[in-house]
Amino acid sequence: TTYQVTISDGECVAAQNVTVRVVDFVCGNPSIYIPNAFTPNKDNRNDWLFVRGNNITELYFVIYNRWGEVVFETNSQSEGWNGYFKGEPVDPAVFVYYLEATCEGGQTFFDKGNITVIE
Repeated sequence: TTYQVTISDGECVAAQNVTVRVVDFVCGNPSIYIPNAFTPNKDNRNDWLFVRGNNITELYFVIYNRWGEVVFETNSQSEGWNGYFKGEPVDPAVFVYYLEATCEGGQTFFDKGNITVIE
């Protein structure tokens, strides 16, 4: 919807059109995104894996290796995984993730899937 806003101080008048667009927010895909691959090779491009999303108020994100060991775990969207486990870089492989998120308004989202570490 476009509104015309007019401001006047008695002598001067200014008018401007303002368009307001309402977008339905979905607590889930595509508003919450987890890349399915990354390259933690220290080239300063795609070296960290983060949960991406707006309006997330709480999250639990965990990554497991093929033996079921937790290689990364966080409750903060600002904390990402750099591809290290026990102080050493992991070998290229497929890892499993699990995500629980709560968004503004109390909506919840659950996801699980795979992340490939590429050399």
